Amino acid sequence: MRSYNFRRSLRKVIMFLKGIIKGIPRISKNRSRLRMHNLSTRRTRYIGFRRFNQRNSRYMRICIAAIAFVTAAITISLIIPTRRVHIHPNDVAAFRIPPRSILTLRALSESHALDFPEALAVYSLENNFFAVRQEIPPAETIEHMFIHHYDDIRAGFRRADILLYEEMFRNILTEIRFFPIPIGFDNEFEPSYMYGDSFNTHNAAIRNPRAGGTDIFDRENIPGRVPAVAMASGTVIRSGRTNNLGYRVEIRGERGTVFTYAHLHTITESVRVGETIVAGEIIGSIGNSGIRQGRTGNHAPVRLHLTISPQTRLTMSAFYINPYPFLRLIEEFRIDLRQPRFDPTAPHMFPPPFPHAAPQPAWHQPLPQPLPRF
Repeated sequence: MRSYNFRRSLRKVIMFLKGIIKGIPRISKNRSRLRMHNLSTRRTRYIGFRRFNQRNSRYMRICIAAIAFVTAAITISLIIPTRRVHIHPNDVAAFRIPPRSILTLRALSESHALDFPEALAVYSLENNFFAVRQEIPPAETIEHMFIHHYDDIRAGFRRADILLYEEMFRNILTEIRFFPIPIGFDNEFEPSYMYGDSFNTHNAAIRNPRAGGTDIFDRENIPGRVPAVAMASGTVIRSGRTNNLGYRVEIRGERGTVFTYAHLHTITESVRVGETIVAGEIIGSIGNSGIRQGRTGNHAPVRLHLTISPQTRLTMSAFYINPYPFLRLIEEFRIDLRQPRFDPTAPHMFPPPFPHAAPQPAWHQPLPQPLPRF
C-alpha cells in the first residue's frame, strides 16, 4: 500500500490553483462587437454585447479557484489511504479479543520492538473491535498478516482514531501491576480461583447494567478464605457496604482509571477513603456479600466482582471496559504471600517475575509468617 505526503500534495494543489488564476486574462474592454453577414440582403450587421468588466472577472476567478480547491480536496481524500472508523461504544466496552491473541500480540510487540498499547489499538481497529467472534488465528498468521504490514495498516487509519483508543489502553496497561488473587492458597493441581469472560452477563439485581465486570470465584466457596490485593496503586475514593455490591472498595489510579472490588467478605482497616494504596497491598477478602441474581448471603457464590473504568474520551459518563483480557495479561504476575516482595513502585509496565534467589543456609531461612487476619 502506497503512502502519500500530505504537505507535498497540498503544495502541488496550491501551485495548480495559482496557475489557473493567473491564466485568466484580464478584460479591459466593457463592450465587444460580433459581425454577422446576411447573404439575402447583403448587409453586414454588428451586434454589440456587454462583456464581463473587471469586477465580474474577479468574481469569476474566485469561483473557479473555489471549485478547483473543492475538487482537489475530494480527490486527495479519495487517494490517501485513510478511512474513518465508526465503532459502537458497546463493542469497545465488550472488548472480545481472544486471550490467546492478546498474549501473542504482546509477545510479538516485544520481539519486533513495537509499542504494545499502540499495536493493540491498531489491531483492535483492524478487527472492528472483535464485534463478531471469529476463529483464533495462530501466532504465525498474526505475525505474517499484521506485524509484517504494521506500518501500512497503521497508515490506513486516521491518527486521531488511533490515539483515542491508544490512550485508553496505555492508561490501563501502565497502571495494572498484579493479579487480584495472590499465591498461597492453591493446591497441587489447580489454583484457588476460577474465572471467565462474564462481562455484561444478565443480572436482574444490578441496577446499572453498564457497570459490567468479571467475577473471580473461590473454588472451595468459603467466605473470607482468599484475600484480594490491589491491582494498581492509587487513592481510595469509596469504601464501605452497598445494597447490591456488598462490601466494595474503589481505587482511582494515577492515570484516572477506577478499579472496583465488590462482594468482599471483609475490608482491611487501613483501606479508608483518601488513603493511598500501593499495588499488591491486601485490601480485604473475597466473599458473597451483596446480591447476585436474587440470591443473598450464604446462597450466593463466593467471588470477587472486578470492574475497570478507564479515563477515556469515548463518552462523557463513566465507561466500563471488559477486565477479562487484562486479567489474562497479568495472571502470571501474582503476589506470593510466602515470599518477600520487590519494590512495587519500579517504573515497569508489567512487573518482572520473581527472581530465583540463591540458596541460603538453614540458619538464614526466614521464619514462616502467619497469614494476615481480616
